[in-house]
Amino acid sequence: MVNLVMLFLCVFGSSHASVDDNHAIYVSVVEIEQLNAQRGALRVKVFYDDLEASIRNYSGTSVDFADEITCDSQANILKEYFSEHLKVQIQNSAIDYDFIRCEKNGESIWLEFDFTTMEEWTLVTIQSDYFMELFPTQTNVFTVSSLLGKKMFRLTKSETSYEISF
Repeated sequence: MVNLVMLFLCVFGSSHASVDDNHAIYVSVVEIEQLNAQRGALRVKVFYDDLEASIRNYSGTSVDFADEITCDSQANILKEYFSEHLKVQIQNSAIDYDFIRCEKNGESIWLEFDFTTMEEWTLVTIQSDYFMELFPTQTNVFTVSSLLGKKMFRLTKSETSYEISF
């Protein structure tokens, strides 16, 4: 797992080629956190050019996600796309998350969502295939933090789901 974190730091800390340059590494970070007994947060860090390409492929709409204001105005399509491609269940109940905002971070962008949750997180199941429709080497690195602990893992096109027990 340390190697994945180091890979993330190297990739997200360096310059990122555009989609047209066929860069070799496609990686994102997802943080799912139980804030308290009623609320949870979901944060997704992606390169904005990969997000632009995936949303264009999904909806036919071209959006400049490098601009936070424009990104924020795309709440509906972001929620729709990620709800279809990033599914989270807690205690076997699907969560419905709401888009909060975009936060630019160099050539990447944090997408922030929140959701209502239950007090107990002993079982978390995640299915994730976002961006994999365009980028077969996409790797999504997850950190799931509950009131009971923290776990990390990664998902790829060959392994798109994972179940955590706390």
